[in-house]
Amino acid sequence: MNKPIAALGLAAVLLAAIGFSEARPVPPQPVETTAAGAELYRPHQAFSLKLGSKHAVGHFAAERGACALTVMLAETVDVDGRDRVTTAARFRAVLAAQAQTVIESEEAAATITCGAAAETVAVQTQAKAPARQSGL
Repeated sequence: MNKPIAALGLAAVLLAAIGFSEARPVPPQPVETTAAGAELYRPHQAFSLKLGSKHAVGHFAAERGACALTVMLAETVDVDGRDRVTTAARFRAVLAAQAQTVIESEEAAATITCGAAAETVAVQTQAKAPARQSGL
């Protein structure tokens, strides 16, 4: 009786390993996109932002009618490159309902707005115009 159970356990482990080896990362998906192009996310739902040479990932929790926001910001890493070492900065803020914050790099910015009653956050990214170089 123990041999069939062991065989079933081994089969389950092998099937799980095959399934995990075929898994592909799935980027976070917004629950909705507004007419203005902002993506809406619910509490504890991850969002991912490309801000030029930087990459940000974050989420928020609804706390007492406000959005407790956490965003990690780091250099975009070429996974095929040799130098994969990078450090990240963590940004935390508590936004009142309808309040917003902006996270910027030289190339792009993301505006994050806490929704009514902290039920969602709206995330909108925009590219920045290239800086003009002076002739000095």
